[in-house]
Amino acid sequence: MEEHHENISIADAYNGFYENQADYIIEGDIHPTTEGQRILADVGIEVLKPYFEN
Repeated sequence: MEEHHENISIADAYNGFYENQADYIIEGDIHPTTEGQRILADVGIEVLKPYFEN
């Protein structure tokens, strides 16, 4: 998507979880566990950092 649009950043949650999807998603659900939420926050922060750095 980034290659087709300007000024877009992707927070890649799938790769943030790597091979540990079962550890970061509540079993039988689509929502993240507490640890999964932390990882998603870290992924989002990394994507947004360039917009806030001087």
